[in-house]
Amino acid sequence: WRRHLPWLLAAATGLLLLAGASAWWMRRLAREVRSRREAEDQRNDMAASLPGVVFQYVVGPDGQLQRRYLSPSVDSFLGPGASQAAGLMEAVARHLTPADAAALREARRRSLAERTPFKQTARYLDPRHGERWLHCEAVVHALRDGGVAWTGYLVDVSTERALQSRLLDAMQTRNLFVASASHELRGPLQVITL
Repeated sequence: WRRHLPWLLAAATGLLLLAGASAWWMRRLAREVRSRREAEDQRNDMAASLPGVVFQYVVGPDGQLQRRYLSPSVDSFLGPGASQAAGLMEAVARHLTPADAAALREARRRSLAERTPFKQTARYLDPRHGERWLHCEAVVHALRDGGVAWTGYLVDVSTERALQSRLLDAMQTRNLFVASASHELRGPLQVITL
């Protein structure tokens, strides 16, 4: 057995080195996985605190639209089943008027084809909360593999729309009052100047 001892020692040393390298690699891999999970949890926490939905879709070189990220709050924001839809725009389009749905799809197609920013506001007929106004904005940027990333957000702007409507009504009421007052003052003044 003594003549095989150098071979056995070399094999044992090699196995120990391999075991040590494997243990080091597994610790490094576990640390990387833990770091990525923490980053993903942090991203989901930030997205959940936003008053809307954050998304990112990727259009690969083959032209297929793939979801890369969608806020965990999408079901509570748009209703049950929204996260299971083929895409966020499809989930929204289900509750739009046909004209608004067609305009939304066309705006998305144009944004992706021309690589221009996407901005669209539409009336959303929410079965749980009634009519709401949703506003979506997204930017497009090229990826290294030739694909395109489409990143954006979707928010409820119903309060702003109601405020705009009230402001417009107030402006019309003021204009009517000023016109009436002007007419009422002009009549007596015209008699005096004659």
